[in-house]
Amino acid sequence: MSSIDWQSYEDQTMDKATREDVDSLLRKDQALREELAGFRAFREALQTSALGQEVPIDRLNQSLRNVVQSANVRPQRVRYIVAFAAAAVALFAVFRIVNHDPLALATTPEITRIEANDTLVAANWINNTTPFHISPPSAPAGAVVVSARRGSNWACIDFEMQGATYHLYIAKDVGKFENAQSTARAGKEFFVGKGVGWTSDGHAFYVRGGNEVGRWRLAIEASSIR
Repeated sequence: MSSIDWQSYEDQTMDKATREDVDSLLRKDQALREELAGFRAFREALQTSALGQEVPIDRLNQSLRNVVQSANVRPQRVRYIVAFAAAAVALFAVFRIVNHDPLALATTPEITRIEANDTLVAANWINNTTPFHISPPSAPAGAVVVSARRGSNWACIDFEMQGATYHLYIAKDVGKFENAQSTARAGKEFFVGKGVGWTSDGHAFYVRGGNEVGRWRLAIEASSIR
């Protein structure tokens, strides 16, 4: 598949110069035209048979198989539809996980990430690329920073600890945990869902991944300097 953003091409949000370049390529490249046709067929199938209601992943998979097997889909478009389908299944899976955790902070797709080997590097990158301003969080003994990530309204520092991966999510505190169960530990209020959260200085923090003991260790240590 090409790297063309067909969604922005179709919804008219692509900048004029880029769109003109894509139009020129489409006139010359049959494979690219088939790719666009595959995207349109796939999007139409989702709009008519899936997106109008809550869709379990297994039902979506069946819908995608039906689209690919349909007599209305030209054979040469199948590979493009399958590729778009794989991306959509992954995206639905992510949002299904988010929807099952009302405290989740990462509610939009990831935009970019960097490799990082300590909390100072991760925090500086987050402060320079997002609206957030955080101090480098403390981490329990044995926890190693491996990366930092961000979406449009969140950021995250990823840790490895005792063979498990943990994620410290950050977002603006706009009532993120107002309906959550709260508990006090180490003299601080925490909010409990599928992870452990707290608020400080206008930010919400939420630890996911790993196991419950590890989540609490990371949350208590990371919140201690706030």
